[in-house]
Amino acid sequence: MSHHGKDLSELSEDFEELKNFQKKIAGQFPDGKLSQNDEGAVGLQVTTMGDKVVIAFGEPTSWVGMTGDQAANLATDLLKRAKQAGIKEPVTITL
Repeated sequence: MSHHGKDLSELSEDFEELKNFQKKIAGQFPDGKLSQNDEGAVGLQVTTMGDKVVIAFGEPTSWVGMTGDQAANLATDLLKRAKQAGIKEPVTITL
């Protein structure tokens, strides 16, 4: 990945809704605990900034676990945003 950071306000004010959502879901485990160190649900937002796709998290995050359906939804969101950002190479999806 070509970019990362810890301060969402550096990117845009549009992430305020994500921060508020994170406050609502903090400490929840909607799909049970994945590990002893699981801190629960985390909000994320997939967006574009010019020709870049940005995944913003509601709080500092080292790892993310998700259901298969959630992973498929994330993949769909990423591909939609990649199209908006200007995909330069052909995309082939094999399942």
